[in-house]
Amino acid sequence: MISRQQSASNPELQNQRSVRETQDLEYEMSLAEDRAREESLRQEQLREVREMEERERKAREEQEDQERRVREAKERRERRLSLLPEEPPGKAPNSTALAIRIPDGDRICRRFNATDTLDHVFEFVEATTDLDLSGYEVMAQFPRKVFRRSPETLREAGLTPNGSLIVHLP
Repeated sequence: MISRQQSASNPELQNQRSVRETQDLEYEMSLAEDRAREESLRQEQLREVREMEERERKAREEQEDQERRVREAKERRERRLSLLPEEPPGKAPNSTALAIRIPDGDRICRRFNATDTLDHVFEFVEATTDLDLSGYEVMAQFPRKVFRRSPETLREAGLTPNGSLIVHLP
């Protein structure tokens, strides 16, 4: 058996010990780099998961907000329509049929009593459209006439027994 003193003085054994220590050190450094790389990957994956969850949360909130706005608009329309005078039957005397073209090209129609007011027509237009009609005008094409909100009756406005109107956005 080789004594410790002999092994300490033996260059070959010292060389082997040095190589082993270097290999152990390199192994530990490589292991630390691998752990750091794995931790970095794990952190990146966590960040991506959080970002995806945040996007999903925002999309869900936007969807809920859109549904709430649609529901509120529908409730507002129903409330406005319920405030309008009852629509007279088809050929009722003193009634007028109005066809109103709105800016998106659609046509809305309704019968009114001749004694209903222009205010009722404006309320009907606002209640039946989803468009932003801020500052809109209602006009007849022939003869060209612009109608404003007023308590003027449809008979006084010349819209009996029927009329064709256009909603115009300035």
